[in-house]
Amino acid sequence: MDDDKRVQAIFTAQRTLTIQNMTKGSVTSDPAGISCPAGAKDCSAQFPSGTQIKLTGEAGNTYFSGACAGYTCEFQLTQPQTVTAEYVAP
Repeated sequence: MDDDKRVQAIFTAQRTLTIQNMTKGSVTSDPAGISCPAGAKDCSAQFPSGTQIKLTGEAGNTYFSGACAGYTCEFQLTQPQTVTAEYVAP
């Protein structure tokens, strides 16, 4: 170094999202990170705290419960969360 330098570090807390996939299809997340194959017992990924998560089930009748409830799943990940994805027959 030929001169004084200033360095700043910014740390972002990471939160874990766990999917328990009991469906006949995969579950994916937006933003990318979760790619859970059909029938997987547990899949998880870490995201920065505060990330807006949207989960999509491949099988047309995926019901989500846990951090969200219903056939659509969108929430803000501010703490570690678990979501169960289940196939519901039409």
